[in-house]
Amino acid sequence: MTICSSPLDTCLTDVLDEVPDLLGRCFDVAVSSLQREGSQDHEVVVYDRASKPWWDLLLNRSAWARDYAQRLSDAFSGAGGEGALSGPVPLLSPVGASGGPLQLDSVVDEVQTSGRLLQELMPLVEQELAMLDARMSALMGPDTAYAEANPLRPSVFVRVLHELMVSVESDPKVRTRWLRHLVPPLGLELRGLYQRLAVRLQRAASHEAGYRVRLVDDPQAYRPPPPPSRDLLPFNLSPAIRDVAGEVLAVPGGPLLSMTAMARAQSALEPELLQTFLKQGGEPFEQTLTADYYAQVQRELAAIDRYASLPLLADRVPERSSRYQDMPLVDRPVRSVDIGSPLCRDTWGRFAAAHERTRLLLELKAKALRVSQAMGLDVVRKLVNQVARDPLLLAPVREAMVALEPSLLRMAMVQPRFFNEARHPARRLVESVAQRAFNYNDEFSPEFERFLQPVLRVFQALNESGTDDPQVFADALGALRETWDSQDQRDNALRDQRLQALRFAQERQALADQISLDLSRQPELDGAPDLILDFLYGTWSLVIASAQLIHGSDDADPGGYRAVVSSLLWSVRKDVIAQSPALVSEVLPGMIQTLHRGLDMLGTTEEETQTFFEALMRLHKSVLRRTRSRAHTEEVSHSSPVPLEVLPTQDSAPMALEDTFAATAEHRTPPTSAEPWLDRSELAAAGYIEEPSSDHAALGEATAADTAGSAPSPEAAEPPLLDAERMLSDLREGDWVDLHSQGEWLRAQMLWASDNRTLFMFTSTGGRTHSMSKRSCIKLIDRRWLRPVDAHSVVQSAIQSIA
Repeated sequence: MTICSSPLDTCLTDVLDEVPDLLGRCFDVAVSSLQREGSQDHEVVVYDRASKPWWDLLLNRSAWARDYAQRLSDAFSGAGGEGALSGPVPLLSPVGASGGPLQLDSVVDEVQTSGRLLQELMPLVEQELAMLDARMSALMGPDTAYAEANPLRPSVFVRVLHELMVSVESDPKVRTRWLRHLVPPLGLELRGLYQRLAVRLQRAASHEAGYRVRLVDDPQAYRPPPPPSRDLLPFNLSPAIRDVAGEVLAVPGGPLLSMTAMARAQSALEPELLQTFLKQGGEPFEQTLTADYYAQVQRELAAIDRYASLPLLADRVPERSSRYQDMPLVDRPVRSVDIGSPLCRDTWGRFAAAHERTRLLLELKAKALRVSQAMGLDVVRKLVNQVARDPLLLAPVREAMVALEPSLLRMAMVQPRFFNEARHPARRLVESVAQRAFNYNDEFSPEFERFLQPVLRVFQALNESGTDDPQVFADALGALRETWDSQDQRDNALRDQRLQALRFAQERQALADQISLDLSRQPELDGAPDLILDFLYGTWSLVIASAQLIHGSDDADPGGYRAVVSSLLWSVRKDVIAQSPALVSEVLPGMIQTLHRGLDMLGTTEEETQTFFEALMRLHKSVLRRTRSRAHTEEVSHSSPVPLEVLPTQDSAPMALEDTFAATAEHRTPPTSAEPWLDRSELAAAGYIEEPSSDHAALGEATAADTAGSAPSPEAAEPPLLDAERMLSDLREGDWVDLHSQGEWLRAQMLWASDNRTLFMFTSTGGRTHSMSKRSCIKLIDRRWLRPVDAHSVVQSAIQSIA
């Protein structure tokens, strides 16, 4: 089955060589599963009926596997000599293997089963497919990997499998059972195949393109066969075909548009025409609609009536499935939503049914007088459909956007191009709800439910009002913002308080660095021990800086913390101690008291300063031994966590001045702090996240969460090919991330970064803050526990996609 010798085609050829064995293994699993299913009923007639599907699979295993490989080869190479990526694959014929028409209700069941199985397959291959998409893109040329450009995507395998099923079996119910038992093992086989191909391509020195999801239709996506009558279902799965008959609208410099095409529920408008309409408008779009247009609208409405009269095709009301509730958020599949999705009838009433929303669209088209009105209605439908497919929005939010379509359609009748006006109240309502929804990544969380319910009430009221007044949309947005502001008031106060603490720490550190530089220039530092310099350059500079920031410019030396530096320096000089031991012993208690007072003000703990004070007392050993009685004052013992009477014993190897070493010239230069210092209370308030452990066994529940489901953990797979440094440098204040913290996945927003970008603060719902160092961020990104979220302007992105 050799196709040609390019690297891409060599890869496809390798896949085709593996496919017969791959599908054969899927058949084996399906046969066993069907046998178990049939054995659950002990009536012979039921068993006989259940045995035929698995017997046919077993009997034709080898022949069908070879046929499947040939069909895949045709899909890769294209019909009629077209290239593998050069156009859509023809849809399946609505005729079974026996040549007769398919039963309509069975076809619908088959459509729903196939679509659901494909959706359930995606989580099995998501991680491996993402890597393969990027590497395949490197072979095909573009700088960015697009999911629809990969000829090996799962939808191609499932579509070809369904084609095979249709060609060998006329009963849709049997095909549905086959698919239900074949698709899950096919997903597992594809995961292994994608892993092997990704490694193979990596070894072939393919570079990995950056991966972004582009919201466009997949021209080769799986589409089950449509029902036999095109007029029976007004929104069948195949793309609407633009009529060439009847009168047409001519737009200067643009394509011709059939009047009957504009009258359809799913009009096929050229992107150039949409772009011209949205950006310019003008006289061509103010032409009156023709008789051909109105006649076609009535035919479309008649089709809606016929559809609604079929009880087997009534819209099924979906439930918010909880099957994925226990799965880590980042591993949950994205639930498909579009303008054809049925919604909850208890929430949305009449407009829960997709055909009722389509009916309103057509009723408004029947009332339209000008081309611009018909075009405006089509633009609303296309934009709503595009927003409903945005994978960054949770499914209930996208369903609410679909439910709002009737109100947006009414607005288009009076202001056809309102979606092109950034300040229009209706567009601002849609965008504001979408941007607020980026706060959440779990549709089952109480926080998300508190956000969603007011949105649903506002959208319901708009639909029930039947309004086309922009002010009503403005009032609705105002009501929502009042609710959001009320929810945010406490969170913002807590967040601002913690942010102010971090900013104070940054300012304190910058001032401390300057103070340590000033201290390094003092001549008294000559000959000072290195432990004294470390203390002055580090902790004590922070004490001086903190006091100056708290007290401001009212006091030149608040607390006397600068003055005590001189006392500390000459108290450890051998010549001073030798000449004036009494003076030294007289100064020591007050100096020690000042040191403790400053450290207490800074927030250091006894454990953090104990080592320094023990070393300091050893330096003063000879003086303290002579004046122990004077040093045992109640005031000093109260202020010192290490009392002066605790003197070193012979076993403690006391350090005398003659045993210390003077600081070198290099030590005289104070170090520059990489990140602001924070005490324990400040770290806790800021939600500081410690640097992740390098010990995989110690990763605990975070590892368990990341490995739940079918995707392998980052540690178990090959090292991640992520440029964590670049990803972190690209993050800006206001950007969103998914963050794994304390055993749960959170949607967090970057709130602040230090001036040198070594300390970062994120905030999540409930006013929680999460701070971490640069090293911690990089490790979290490497392990995929911090994942940037590509938040965007939802409406503008939708406009760009359709135009």
